[in-house]
Amino acid sequence: KHYKLRIKPTSLQLTAFIDASFAIHGDGKGHTGIIIMMGDSGLLYTQSSKQKLLGHHSTECELIAVNDGLFTLEQLR
Repeated sequence: KHYKLRIKPTSLQLTAFIDASFAIHGDGKGHTGIIIMMGDSGLLYTQSSKQKLLGHHSTECELIAVNDGLFTLEQLR
């Protein structure tokens, strides 16, 4: 016989680290955002991509990255 062990966590705490780099692409038209999500047991998700929305300042790019990260976090829930 085969037995399965299933462990259900009583709670899952997600921690997200989000950052953006301003104007690092050669054409000067793109910024990169990175999202790293950690759970109780370790790394759950990571993404690094060119942002689709163009920001004019570094702070704007950070806000765009946070918005993308929150959207991704909602998808994972």
